[in-house]
Amino acid sequence: MLKPVSKEARWIFGAALTTLGYIYLMSFRSPIIVDFGVLIDRTWRIYLGQVPCRDFYCPSTPLTYWIQALLFKIFSPGMFPMKVFLAVEMAVLVGLAGWLAWKVLGAGGKLLWVLLPVFMVWLPGVHLMIPWYDCDSLFFGFGALCLLAAGARTEGGRGGAVWIFLAGAASGLSFLSKQNVGGASVIAAFAFLAAIRSGTGARAAKFLAYSLGFALALAAAGGYFAAHGALKEAVYWIFQRATQRYGEGSLAGSMWESFVRILTGPENRFLKFILIFYVWALVLTARERLSGKAEGGLRLGVTLYATLAMGITILHFHGLYYPIHQVYLGVIFAVLFTSDPFRGVIPSELVRKPAFLFLGAAALLSIFWGGSMRWRQAYSQAGIHWTLDHPRLKGMYFRKEDHDLVKGLMDLEKTIPRDEKVFIMPDPLFFYYAADRVSPVPMTHFYVSGYELNEAEQKLIPGMLDKEGVRWALIGQERVFETGFLLFGMEEDWKAAVKSGRAMTSRSDYSGLRAWLDANFTEVPGPKGFWALKRKAPAAP
Repeated sequence: MLKPVSKEARWIFGAALTTLGYIYLMSFRSPIIVDFGVLIDRTWRIYLGQVPCRDFYCPSTPLTYWIQALLFKIFSPGMFPMKVFLAVEMAVLVGLAGWLAWKVLGAGGKLLWVLLPVFMVWLPGVHLMIPWYDCDSLFFGFGALCLLAAGARTEGGRGGAVWIFLAGAASGLSFLSKQNVGGASVIAAFAFLAAIRSGTGARAAKFLAYSLGFALALAAAGGYFAAHGALKEAVYWIFQRATQRYGEGSLAGSMWESFVRILTGPENRFLKFILIFYVWALVLTARERLSGKAEGGLRLGVTLYATLAMGITILHFHGLYYPIHQVYLGVIFAVLFTSDPFRGVIPSELVRKPAFLFLGAAALLSIFWGGSMRWRQAYSQAGIHWTLDHPRLKGMYFRKEDHDLVKGLMDLEKTIPRDEKVFIMPDPLFFYYAADRVSPVPMTHFYVSGYELNEAEQKLIPGMLDKEGVRWALIGQERVFETGFLLFGMEEDWKAAVKSGRAMTSRSDYSGLRAWLDANFTEVPGPKGFWALKRKAPAAP
């Protein structure tokens, strides 16, 4: 006879279903459409059979692109499979978060009424609203925490080691989605394993199991690159090239500057506010661990993981972009709600109810903040309501001005014969994917996001375009890259724009490309926001 399902399980399932429906209906109303153009371009290249790092420049780990390309293969290129994947991924993440809060941290009953909305409004998918490597890396990173907790709760036999081995593999998948988030997951996992109660031999076995799982995930990716003759290129782009974004500085120095900025700078007030709760939870769980409480080590491990996974990533991002990395905030509230808040300082009976009310108010504030931020982002401030009547872009929403610019670009593409190759700069903007064309160059963008083309790579572009017989060049009149929106309005002509590389805040000197375009192309009428150049007819013999 089937056992009755607990009310907590029903609530978690309901929260997951609500998340699935909301994200499916509201996804692709995102403020970072320029960045998404890079992601979809790389996905499109893999779908066509290209190999990351070998056939196109790829300074980020490619698991997200592989996943989306696989969806294209199973279904067909379009928004639908991407919407479904994002919705299901975030629904599962809510389910995992609910399980962790309820079963591991003991936050059952009515506490879940507060905690589940915290998880829901701070999901990375709720704020980004598009498939993105942050979504995947945080999903796998949070999954690693849940698997570690399951392993720590399964003492004896091989069961615990299997869970922890799978946790290592999940951290590996997180790293293969995005290096910095996955790296934070590894550091946080080691802290977790050090915090839980275990004998020396058992602890060493757990570290070994986790490390083997992580190594297996990376070895699988390495095997893919080796099989395609791209292992050397992958090591260069994913490891060496990715670290060049710090210039003469170091990662540690950059993170320290971020920490100082968070504490002393005027921005990120809400981040300063929630850091109080992370520190508070660490103090409480450390006391539980030192006092010999049965679950103290596990609770400290969970808190350490959440704090380090969030903190390292935030510091790596210069103290910015905190909304998409706060899936762990609900974990921290769960720890605080189930702890003795002032143990050893003030008698609990005097402060339990006020502390509980304070935590409840803070949790409700975080729900309001996360929800209102998303609403302002997509509606009251941005007005992301417009989609194109295009088979591959329908369901992708834009601001009115962005919609008109992209529509004009795609209307121009329809007039270009299929056998005439097109080069678009500075960013693909879904162009090759939407137009069912192939990019003539291995670069997926030309802007500063830490991965600016170096001088040698810049000099290669004219030769590549000439070899491919490119007939059209479309130069975006983008003047700045801040939020991911298309921001147009440059007064310079295309020669000045290409030479100075002002598009997308790039400051590189593409004078060689400008000279080649000037010698071989002539300007023709183009859509709003773009300069259109067409190759000159060859001189008569």
